[in-house]
Formats: sequence, structure tokens, C-alpha cells
Amino acid sequence: MSPRLNPWDKSNTPVSPEPSVVPPVTIPPPVAVAPPLPERTTQTTLIMTELDTKIHELLKSQPQTPEEVSAQPRPVDAPGRHRLSLPDYFERLSYDCTHGDSCRQHQKERSTVRINQADIPRVTVMNPGKYVFRWLLKRDLALDTAINVQNWLLVNRTFSEFVEAPKHLFGIHGAHECGDAVLAFMTVESALRIRLKPGDLSRERLHGQLTPVKKGRVLMTGNPQREEIHEPSWGNEDTEDATGVTYGTEATTE
Repeated sequence: MSPRLNPWDKSNTPVSPEPSVVPPVTIPPPVAVAPPLPERTTQTTLIMTELDTKIHELLKSQPQTPEEVSAQPRPVDAPGRHRLSLPDYFERLSYDCTHGDSCRQHQKERSTVRINQADIPRVTVMNPGKYVFRWLLKRDLALDTAINVQNWLLVNRTFSEFVEAPKHLFGIHGAHECGDAVLAFMTVESALRIRLKPGDLSRERLHGQLTPVKKGRVLMTGNPQREEIHEPSWGNEDTEDATGVTYGTEATTE
């Protein structure tokens, strides 16, 4: 039997061991890690004038190797061509022939017509294009009159007929230029009406001043001497320009 412990005897009180002291743990503050920066790509923007852009396009389209340079055709004389002649791409679509005797886009038939006891050479274009082209001066008045009054259209690379044209033919704004002129186009029917209108007005005014007095003789209004003159000829069935070129076989005299 175990002895009874005296509750008042402190010597017999069990002593609990002192708790061990744990040193404080120092937590370092979080370090912000920046995300990796994307690689910088340097993009050079080159600002060029319209003329520099055209030269740049020509440089890209010209031969780049000695073999390609050697294969280039030699320059030949082109009689009939001038600085306002159309490029080959537009010449094949043109109703008018602007390349003269060196034209390879239009088939021509040569003949002679006797007028006033003289043989006049005539060239007939057998395959005229479906558009008439015209150079417009790059001035506000000229552009406004041609485009807003006469309904000419500027040649541009977005038109379906011209989308396959070489890029160097168009400037930075998409039109085709030559010096101080910009190229415009119109359908043949509309262009011929504009061409024939001055002649029709002049013919109507002249016809209104003539009074037939006998066969083949007329009297002009306002003639103080009342002289009878021969009745003028009112033209034929062909359309012929000042160079003696006839377009088609059934047209109206200009």
C-alpha cells in the first residue's frame, strides 16, 4: 500500500518540466517577380513621295540578275509613239490607236479614198477596244468639268478591267499619271456622243442658215449680196479623225 501523500508537503509536489523556448521563425517578405518582357521588333516605316514610290515599284519589277538583263529585248524605234501614248495594257482596251504604225494591239487595214480629185490614205482599225481613254490635266477646273459634267472616270486599280495591270502603272493614290496629266476612261458610246456633239451643233446652225433656191444651190441667211452657193456636203457614213484613221465600218462622221 502506497504511503499517503501529505498535500501540504511541497517537497513531494512533482515539478513539471519547463517548456522549451522555440526561437521565432523569420519569414522573408515575398519578392515580386516581373513577367518576362516580349522581344522588341523594330519596324522601320519609310515615308516616300509619290515619285519615289513609282521608282520603288519599277525597281522591284525590273530584272535582278545578269541573265535576266541579257534576256531583255533590245530597244527598237517605235514610229508613231509619243509621251502620251497609252501603255500596252491600256492600249489593247482602247478604241483609239495611240501607238501609230508601231501598234501591236490593233489590226489595221490600209486603203485610199478619193476626195476632191486627190487620193487620201485611210487606215481602218478592225478591232477597236471598248473604252476611250483621255488625259486630264491635274487642275481643279479640268477635273471637275471632265468628271462631274462629262462623266469621265479615272483609271484605277480597283476597276475590274484593270486589276491585272502591272502595279507600277499606278501611283500612290491608285490612278495612272503621266507628268501633269491623269488618265481617264469612258465607254465608246458615251465618248462618241461627246465627240460628235460640236459637229452636230455646227451642222444644225449652218443648216438653219441655208435656204434652198434650186437643185444644188442654196442661199445663206445674212448674205448682203444674196449670192447663191453650192449646197455643202453633210458627210459620209464613216468616222474618221484628223489623221485619216477610221474606226469601224458603221459610225457617224465627226
